[in-house]
Amino acid sequence: MNKFPILQKRYLIEEFVLFLLLVSSLIGMGITDFSPDEGHRYWTGLIIFYALACIGLGWSRIDKSKQSLKELIIQQLFHWGGNHADRFRGLFNTPYRAYEL
Repeated sequence: MNKFPILQKRYLIEEFVLFLLLVSSLIGMGITDFSPDEGHRYWTGLIIFYALACIGLGWSRIDKSKQSLKELIIQQLFHWGGNHADRFRGLFNTPYRAYEL
């Protein structure tokens, strides 16, 4: 019998979220192969999902780390916000294609 069912449930949720991130990235690879323009839109939208997932996973581990929730959110917003800003750079310049660099 498991003495820590809460920990087991928490790890199950973390594994499920990480599985969703993996599956969504595989779907994004397929979309990008089929249509680079649609792939660009997909990845741009997916960044928001990734940011929320990372904040949620970090929040669940906040008691183990020495980082405060405010620091975690600021760190993740800078990380994913910078990535998002880089994606938008392609929308306003000439057509952005990673494979044409």
